[in-house]
Amino acid sequence: MSESAELIAAVLEGLRRDEAQPGAVLAAAEAPGVDPLDYCCHHFGLGTTEVLHRAATWAGLAFSPVVPHTGTHAAFHHIDGFATIRSIREPLFERQVTYVAPDLERLLRLRTYAMQHPDIRRTTCIVPAAAIRTALARLS
Repeated sequence: MSESAELIAAVLEGLRRDEAQPGAVLAAAEAPGVDPLDYCCHHFGLGTTEVLHRAATWAGLAFSPVVPHTGTHAAFHHIDGFATIRSIREPLFERQVTYVAPDLERLLRLRTYAMQHPDIRRTTCIVPAAAIRTALARLS
């Protein structure tokens, strides 16, 4: 089984097997060009938070439904680019944490990198894209 299929199987664990075959899900998402994680969120009614939580667990990375408000402020000069931002760095206690809203391919790369560099598990957290947009709105 490919890594992509393993990830989808982990995300869909507990669903009826006839509906949640990883290969079929990957093919169904590929046909219209949709990210397979987004496809799982909507097609199976799991929601973004649950899908990314399961995906982060599979990848061995931390998950949070929100980017914690730390009171820091940043200046943004290109507000029109907010919709495309998929990560944000915020201080959390004594370290900088990178909050990432990955698609399937980015999550696979993060998992591979984390296996080779386990220290990033302390400074990387998977979050829904809406959490990043909310944090950016708070900072602006």
